[in-house]
Amino acid sequence: LLNGAFEVVEGELMGKKLFASFNLKHSSPKCEQIGRGQFKRCYTAAGFIGEPDDSSQIHEKRLILKVDVEAQTELDARTGQRVAALNPKTGEPWPPKNVVKDFFAVGKTIPEHKKTQGVRAAEAKVAAPVADVDDDTPPWGAV
Repeated sequence: LLNGAFEVVEGELMGKKLFASFNLKHSSPKCEQIGRGQFKRCYTAAGFIGEPDDSSQIHEKRLILKVDVEAQTELDARTGQRVAALNPKTGEPWPPKNVVKDFFAVGKTIPEHKKTQGVRAAEAKVAAPVADVDDDTPPWGAV
């Protein structure tokens, strides 16, 4: 799992930090394929050519984040349905959260088919993602 942090530097979310996690190693091949695809869109949008040897190679690079606002939910163990996640201290639902949905290069127009109502674009810079690995091999595999 590679955890990415992004500092928004322009737009209505300026000053906020947004986060995205990339499943680069997973027991499910489909989950890993999705995570690797998301990470590739991120580093490509950040202007990196090829595949980075280390996530630090894209730190401080600018890109556009496609950001959606979603209700925070959890799985109800009794029904198996998604329900509003509640703050255990207040019993009230947690407020909606910003979710990074996609990555685009600065200066590129987001394609019409990628735009949806309520989704915002935010210019951000990559702020030191942290890799959770036990050895020196990059989480996306040896190059």
